[in-house]
Amino acid sequence: MCTVASPPVHSCSNCGHLLARPDIAIPTSPLPHLLDGNQYAEGSQISVIHDAITLPLLLISTLDDEISRQETALTELRRKRDGIESYVKVHRGLLAPFRWIPEDIMLEIFMHFKDEWGNKARFSVKHGPLAITGVCQRWRNIALRTPSLWSSIPVAIDSYH
Repeated sequence: MCTVASPPVHSCSNCGHLLARPDIAIPTSPLPHLLDGNQYAEGSQISVIHDAITLPLLLISTLDDEISRQETALTELRRKRDGIESYVKVHRGLLAPFRWIPEDIMLEIFMHFKDEWGNKARFSVKHGPLAITGVCQRWRNIALRTPSLWSSIPVAIDSYH
């Protein structure tokens, strides 16, 4: 059997295992003249074809096993990458400029929104001081320690007929 050129060989950076299997090549047909037309195989050609596909069928199975191993390794690498990316994202958050704003300035910012909150028709977790308490622990603590944020809470009373 003749073989076609293989792509560059890549190996595992940890163990050196060859990933692209340079030892396995795509075979060439022992009967190429039968592939180009509607000719059929005769007599001894049939056994040649059977012999020609026996090893490639085993190679397909071998490659399927190798693909499965490499997909498992790739899945693990992606899981680790996602974990590290999450780690970086969380730690980048620690550097956010908003974390450095002093508490008294944060309180001043909260108080600027107080008038707008009073215009809401109903008390809601989406508006007012309750919304602040759901952002983070620091904002919650600031809001809960500031009675003036809670001094007016809108209450809507529905009329019943």
